Amino acid sequence: MRNWGSVNSAKFRKRKPAARFVLVILIFFSLGAFLLLMVFPKKPAATPVPKPEILTETRTTVVLSPTPMPSPSASPSPTPKVDPKPSPNKSSYVVAAFGDSMVDTMGENLDYLDKALMARYPTTKFKFYNYGIGSQNVIDAIKRFNDPLIYKDRDYLPITQIEADVIIVSSFAYNPLEPYDRTLYLESLRGLINKSKSTGAKVYLLAEIAPIKTGFGKGVGGVNWDEEKVATHVAHIFSNLDGAVGLAARTKTPLINAYKKSQTDGKYGDQRYVGTHDGIHPSIEGEVFMADVIADSIDLP
Repeated sequence: MRNWGSVNSAKFRKRKPAARFVLVILIFFSLGAFLLLMVFPKKPAATPVPKPEILTETRTTVVLSPTPMPSPSASPSPTPKVDPKPSPNKSSYVVAAFGDSMVDTMGENLDYLDKALMARYPTTKFKFYNYGIGSQNVIDAIKRFNDPLIYKDRDYLPITQIEADVIIVSSFAYNPLEPYDRTLYLESLRGLINKSKSTGAKVYLLAEIAPIKTGFGKGVGGVNWDEEKVATHVAHIFSNLDGAVGLAARTKTPLINAYKKSQTDGKYGDQRYVGTHDGIHPSIEGEVFMADVIADSIDLP
């Protein structure tokens, strides 16, 4: 009987030296690779860092970019202590604000107003909606009134579908039409007020804080225009604010007049209420001030 082990051994001895050498080298490298993997295990692949999303806006008016505001808890001048008001008719209310960057900067969930109203109605529950979008004029606002809001951290149903008890309509005074047209501005604002009233909510018109006399638009986040352009733009804001106050009376819409209350010389706004970052939007103190004016002006239905 043939000894197959001996035959195979003989064949191996008959192999060419080069073949045996290649086989030895392969065994050596395989053993070396195994040892390296044991000593230096393969690191998991690093998770790629996503590039920041670049958002673009279609701007139909002069751009006044909103300044992000800290939460009310970070305020150096907290809401003054107020006496609670009598409990309203309902245990909970839905409050929405619809506007431009002057509303947008009130906080993602109208945080400043939340704090002010809770101080006055401590046993009442509130649900807040911020429908403010920066750099929009009143015509832009009318176009989006019936649309859902997907903006920053907000994802809302249309304001017509949230069953709001109270809607605060911004004057949109800080974003004058281009070219400037006061008549068209007031007609459009009237249309926006009427749309808001058609939801069944109690509607208020907000006249925001007055622009400052010195340093409007100046700062690291400001528009930093030349003095002539600043003067023209500020004049249009005053014209819009004055017109909005008159329109509130003509349309029998309750007015939240932060405009008048913020004036220090009968015209220009208090410097304390405007942020130094851009010289346009409210400072923290200004946000607290405006929230208190709104809370004192609202009569819950």
